[in-house]
Amino acid sequence: MNKSICSALGVIAACILPAFVLAQSGVVKQVKLSNFDLQSSALVNATGTELSNTQYHSPVYWFPVKVPSTVLTGLVANHIYPDPYQGLNNMLIPDASDQFNKEYNLEQYSHLPNDPNPWKKPYWYRTTFKVPAADKGRRFQLIFKGINYRAAVWLNGKQIADSTQMAGMFAEHNLDVSNIIKAGAENALAVKIYPLDYPGYPAKEQLKALGPFYENGGPTGDIGKNVTMLCSSGWDWIPPVRDRNMGIWQPVFLRTSGAVTIGRPKLITDLPSLPDTGTAKLSLNLTLTNNTTATHGGKLTVSIKPENFAGAPVQFSQPVVVLAGAEKAVELNADKISQLIIHQPKLWWPNGYGKANLYRIRMQYAEGNTVSDDTTFVFGIRKVASKAETTANGFVRRKFYVNGKEVHLVGGAWVPDMMVNRDSARYDYEMHLCRNANVNLVRIWGGGVTEPDAFWNAADKYGQMVWSDFWITGDTQGEFKGSPDWPLEGNVFIKNVESTIYRIRNHPSLLVWTGGNEGHARKELYDIMRNDIITLDGTRPFIPSSSGFAKLPEGWKGSWPDDMPSGVYSGGPYEWKDPKDYYKLADAAKDWVFKDRNRPTVTTTIYNSAEDHP
Repeated sequence: MNKSICSALGVIAACILPAFVLAQSGVVKQVKLSNFDLQSSALVNATGTELSNTQYHSPVYWFPVKVPSTVLTGLVANHIYPDPYQGLNNMLIPDASDQFNKEYNLEQYSHLPNDPNPWKKPYWYRTTFKVPAADKGRRFQLIFKGINYRAAVWLNGKQIADSTQMAGMFAEHNLDVSNIIKAGAENALAVKIYPLDYPGYPAKEQLKALGPFYENGGPTGDIGKNVTMLCSSGWDWIPPVRDRNMGIWQPVFLRTSGAVTIGRPKLITDLPSLPDTGTAKLSLNLTLTNNTTATHGGKLTVSIKPENFAGAPVQFSQPVVVLAGAEKAVELNADKISQLIIHQPKLWWPNGYGKANLYRIRMQYAEGNTVSDDTTFVFGIRKVASKAETTANGFVRRKFYVNGKEVHLVGGAWVPDMMVNRDSARYDYEMHLCRNANVNLVRIWGGGVTEPDAFWNAADKYGQMVWSDFWITGDTQGEFKGSPDWPLEGNVFIKNVESTIYRIRNHPSLLVWTGGNEGHARKELYDIMRNDIITLDGTRPFIPSSSGFAKLPEGWKGSWPDDMPSGVYSGGPYEWKDPKDYYKLADAAKDWVFKDRNRPTVTTTIYNSAEDHP
């Protein structure tokens, strides 16, 4: 068994000491758990309780993997399956659909001796790590940034989460393990990853020309029964991903803190006197949670300093008492705290309109000289807005504004890596390319994934506005095929929506939320999603869909805050056009006031007309 622990990643702290000890004791730190072992439950008879025992020894070989890693990514890295990015290698890997395997004779390639479909049963991820003895009595959280599709978790012989709690591809899961961690000793973690509830029948392989209308999402679109990466069953730009990207596809962290922890900070930047941008007002909301049976009285300190330009930092503190076992909401705003008024702020501007200036905010809660919790993130001072207006020919046109200035959106669809294998270096490189190409907006397409933190950090850095669809498409939610009753578990969809809003709402690059791509969720989910965006964020617009294909039924609320239609149109062309032909189409088509034609056949589509927004 591979028992080494990960390298360290410090949102707040972190160095790695010899013998894989987590870090210096008595400080707030966050460490990335990277080195896991992987094996199918078809070959492992042990229970989660047994696997999370440090004395466990396996009678079968386990594959070492670097998390984040889907199951197929790990098996390809261990040379069990050929690289599906190359040639026709995807036809040498069994699919998650039994019917598909039989039709294409893929069962013969299964690496499991008695299972022609290697993706039907769960897979185990296991690792061990040490915690310093000096950290005894501290608080510990296991943070799973993203799993697919369900997970159950055991630590040191005790189950701490089951597959009903951890479901869906886009939710972050924070698990309190303070009473289970063994300080000064080795700890064992076992994670059971379950495949998609409904892997679906995938799209046909692109072995010959299939015309412009490919079986996006499969012939029946039943991948939409899940809350997942819908294009993993195949689209017109991607072959079916054989395991549907089951696995731990985002990082896992162990976080150490004191008795009182900081949660869900929300930073709002306002420019109250637009078009004058000489003064910015900030407000900060957060939650302090007392995880003990004793009342704690401490001091919350907030500091703000420039991140990518020279300038003077500001700092202030205020006492906060948190009762035993209680949560306390803290609301700080410029009307009461003068340090939250920023004079002559350096604004965050999208690419082509100015520099993407960034600040860093740090929040610490301390009792005396002992820091209980410490967290930080980068933000930009900017204000976004949208306005819908009706043109002379009756079409609704939508405009967007940043810092009071109307911005011309130039960009296209952003689609995920086939096996979600982008890392922070690749995100940075690709966002840099977008900037150099004079792109200022990327659209997170609804059939893909809401990208991880590294994407948003790079977008912030390079001035890329982001148009973010939720995981609804007409090819799975009934607009073209599939069913409006999908996803089947509405509670999983909403939990994933809310977790996503909390995770990315502080990024200045996020321009607009949309309810999906060429479709919309059923009313019960649509209404909750729209309301959550307003109440949990409320700083940027929401539009019902990224396409004119999706017409809201009578009586449904429209965009927010104007309650107008999306003002987005679709219908092609879905291929490259000579610029002369392109402008003729733009002149002739009445609905080209605001065009969504970015079928994601490439990572970025550049728009040529001021009338042609993505």
